[in-house]
Amino acid sequence: MPPKQRPRSSINPAKEEEPVEPKAVHSVCDVPFIKEVLEALNAGDVEGSTRRISIAKEVHATDYEVNLRGALTVGWWLEHFVMGRDRGWSSEKLSKYLQDMQQLYLLINSAADLCEMKLKLKTMLTRYSNDNDAATSFSTDDIACIAEAITSGVFQHYQLFQEVFTTPQADPEECSVSVMVEQPAVPQALNFSVKEELAEARVEAKQAAYREQVAALRKQEQSEVEEAQRKKEEEELAARKIAERQEEERAMQLELPESAAQESFKALQTDVRATLKQRQEALLARLAALETPPE
Repeated sequence: MPPKQRPRSSINPAKEEEPVEPKAVHSVCDVPFIKEVLEALNAGDVEGSTRRISIAKEVHATDYEVNLRGALTVGWWLEHFVMGRDRGWSSEKLSKYLQDMQQLYLLINSAADLCEMKLKLKTMLTRYSNDNDAATSFSTDDIACIAEAITSGVFQHYQLFQEVFTTPQADPEECSVSVMVEQPAVPQALNFSVKEELAEARVEAKQAAYREQVAALRKQEQSEVEEAQRKKEEEELAARKIAERQEEERAMQLELPESAAQESFKALQTDVRATLKQRQEALLARLAALETPPE
């Protein structure tokens, strides 16, 4: 008779199994993995695509929902997958592109400067333009799209990428807190952050600022012209007043000699009259002397 099994105690229930973090078994550049992500994207399962990317070997950011570095890393790779999907690239062509994006990603994490990143991008695009492989070659439009995406996305946010990727972060266990937060949204596009409407609004704002600046300069120029005209009129008026004053002074100088001549003439006339009177008196005295008989 087989021995009876000892009944399990209900006092010490079995411990709940902790969730096991999925192991990273694929690379973002593996063609089968790329096909899985593209299938999820084509089916509209962005969340599923994001989760798949988060467990890739190069990413390994399963905490992307609560970790800034993980969110930015997942967003980096997700945007490249979305661009490949939108451009209609094959999995092989997208794999070739992602391998180059891996090199740029490593450069950012190594704190490389922006000039080195631009040189790397230039080398990559030159190689694409000289590639004759029909299966993985990129068209001129593809190269232009890549250049625009990297320039407006990566280079425009380069300091943000580098700050997040290279700055040491505190241990989550040391700084964790228990709070209720809303579920974060799926990482948004970074390389297409400047939308057409926003770009048009920025251009319009720049044009409006330029028009205001031109109007201010024209107003200032008009004010300067009016000020110069006013000064010119004041100078002409002052010049006319000075000329009139000089003319009055000359007229006064001409009047002064005439009055002096009149006074001299009157004095001379008086002297002549006095002399004539004296001579007349002397003549009368002689006549009287002649008329008086001698004794």
